[in-house]
Amino acid sequence: MQGDVDQQVEQFTETLLSVQNRWVSHKQHRTKATDQPWFGPQCCTASNDKYRDWRRYKRHPTRHNRTLLRAATARLVTTQAWAREQWEECLRKKLRGGNVGSKQWWGLVKDAQGEAHESSIPPLIQADGTTVHLTKDKVDLLAQHFAGKMTVPDPTRAPPSLPVVAGGKLTSFSLSEAEVRASLSALEEVKAVGPDGVSPRVLRRCSKELTSPLTKLFRAILHHNQWPRLWKTSHVVPVHKKGSRSEVTNYQPVSLLSVISKVLEGIITQRLTTHLEEQYLLSERQFGFRKGRSAADLNLLLVNEWSDALDQGRPTAVLALDIVGAFDQVWHPALVERLYAAGLSGGALKLLRHYLLERHLKVVHNGLQSPPCNIEAGVPQGSVLGPLLWNIYINDLLNLVPSAKAYADDVTVSVSFAPGDETSTISHLNTILHRLEIWGRRWQVSFAPHKTHLIVVSRTRHDIRLFFNGAFLAPSKELKILGVTYDDKLTFKPHIMQLARTTAGQLASLRRISWLLDNRRRELLYKAQIRSTLEYSCLAWGGAEPSHIAVLDKVQRRAERIIWDGQQRQPGALQCLQHRRDVAGLTTFFKAQVRRTPHLNQLRQAERRTEVFTRTVAAEPGALALHRSHSTHHQRQFTQVYTRLWNCLLASDSCPNHLTNTTVGLQRFKVLVHRWLSSVRDSDTED
Repeated sequence: MQGDVDQQVEQFTETLLSVQNRWVSHKQHRTKATDQPWFGPQCCTASNDKYRDWRRYKRHPTRHNRTLLRAATARLVTTQAWAREQWEECLRKKLRGGNVGSKQWWGLVKDAQGEAHESSIPPLIQADGTTVHLTKDKVDLLAQHFAGKMTVPDPTRAPPSLPVVAGGKLTSFSLSEAEVRASLSALEEVKAVGPDGVSPRVLRRCSKELTSPLTKLFRAILHHNQWPRLWKTSHVVPVHKKGSRSEVTNYQPVSLLSVISKVLEGIITQRLTTHLEEQYLLSERQFGFRKGRSAADLNLLLVNEWSDALDQGRPTAVLALDIVGAFDQVWHPALVERLYAAGLSGGALKLLRHYLLERHLKVVHNGLQSPPCNIEAGVPQGSVLGPLLWNIYINDLLNLVPSAKAYADDVTVSVSFAPGDETSTISHLNTILHRLEIWGRRWQVSFAPHKTHLIVVSRTRHDIRLFFNGAFLAPSKELKILGVTYDDKLTFKPHIMQLARTTAGQLASLRRISWLLDNRRRELLYKAQIRSTLEYSCLAWGGAEPSHIAVLDKVQRRAERIIWDGQQRQPGALQCLQHRRDVAGLTTFFKAQVRRTPHLNQLRQAERRTEVFTRTVAAEPGALALHRSHSTHHQRQFTQVYTRLWNCLLASDSCPNHLTNTTVGLQRFKVLVHRWLSSVRDSDTED
């Protein structure tokens, strides 16, 4: 490969595509939205033959032509029956596969139920009220709409200067052949092909042969600190969100980028993440796109904080902020300034600056593409590096507001106060909101006041009204944060009822395709796709009323009837949901108490200082102090429940002496807890 970076990438891509097109079997088949999922090329050919013979018979209704028409009709019927049988068998294999993801599985469920994927876009209404009907006009309109959102109010303004806060410098990126080989081997073959046409299946299956040339290509890019022009193009597929399908604003973009580009991005992301974590530059209150952290952890910490305040008689005002555009409106010069402040300089900073600039998108629909539209702001959607760049950009906001916690762009601010301090609390919250307004204007980040919600977690009513971005915020009864619905009393009844309705619909879908699967496969799909929904952030809402929790047990019993379909149920096939919640709870408690996981410090409990001897509490080394609860509601919350269980585990014969050793693995601890809880429940059942 010769020439500059762009020429080398183009040469490599052309060579790889020529090999791919010659040696990888492929076939193109155009379908319509009304076609059945099993109506493939063979059916299309048979249908065209029948239509041709029908036209011939209509022109010349002879006996010979009628015989030909009947033969063509019979071939079409036979071909359709064969195609449907092959499609059902293929669907069975896909549904039985152990590596089927949630999104892919529900797509297969819809196909099996005959629900065709609506891919057509109806006539779209423009801003002036006129309507566009041609596909070419539709993709142009959607491209202009998506590109119009990826901008900031004043893109030419100079960003504020920031001091360098990093103790170390990151001046360049490096890589090895082993890293490239590992990245290629880890690619998912089912992922979509990017704009360059290179298939991830080819990259993965030919990883041994492609490692050396790709390593040379990547090193040339890192040496020149220039991101290839070919990798700056994204193909955007418009996906309808909700509302009228004729409104352009009701569509969201799904970007497809070059797979080879993502391989290099992944290696750079690892280097940049290591630098940021070694320098402690990312806030501990950011839970999104961080290894070892999840939305469930953030939900648990929020509930733990609010329930403790509620038990002490202290109300908590909770604000869920909404950032307009978020990832689409990241100001590029400001992001480069933040990277410089984080210790990036030299070739590393030059490469990331070039990575952000001169990007453009093309909307693709029904085989047509829009002209390229320039992207003036935002982190590249669908990229590997984009989420980390967003965390760097938003990190300053978390440092500005110490009471804020975030998962990606979902920022939650909570402030507890004494019942008589409403006036000072309102003033304090308005001050926080005013700081956010100033910060937003400085960094060209917009907040949507009509999508910013407020609740007051309290046993009594509090009239708290706030002013944000020219609008008043009044408390509501419910608030949804990261998929969990919180009510102002922390009962979680609305969330559990909605969860039961959602999973009931999923079970109905499973029942309608149960004829394709045996008992073991139905059980596997329930565990992977439906039970995971029942258990999402379960440690946060696990302290709800037992009568509310019992609703979810009914859902699982309904699932058992669908799985075994009147046959003999295998004992112990489906674990009790409470048992699984307890295993997860003690494991999380173990990470906080023994492994000292930093972001779970809030859950850590102090050891008991004095020996306590009662009939119900044993004095064991390492036993933890149990804080007094003023209500039964607080007794059901995470720290109270699992502090008691932890002490019982320490006092049991099943507990090894080295349980509190940090070298104990999580998997080993889970097995230990599972066996102990099973033995306890078995003994309770016998009694």
